[in-house]
Amino acid sequence: MDQFEELETWHPFAYPNTASYPGSPAYSVSTFTELCKLSVIMSSILDNVYGVQSSKQKPEALVQRLEEMQHELEAWKKALPSHLNYEPSSKQIAPPPHVLSLL
Repeated sequence: MDQFEELETWHPFAYPNTASYPGSPAYSVSTFTELCKLSVIMSSILDNVYGVQSSKQKPEALVQRLEEMQHELEAWKKALPSHLNYEPSSKQIAPPPHVLSLL
């Protein structure tokens, strides 16, 4: 993992005069890695739920696959590194926008 890219300090560049945001590590490598994992799950959802073949499946098979995909999403969320897992109700400083968009 490229430690420089991962830990490089991120500051808002659209609003450079925002002095109240202290900045944070960019976490760009780990965010990209997790986004790739999420994209695989999203592709599976698109194929299985909205794909042409989905209408030809038996309802029981479709329900089973939907439950499997739900478990995949939950496992992905649970396995997120702590620095990428943000709870808005916490006192934690909001992460950079690219991390928020991951969530």
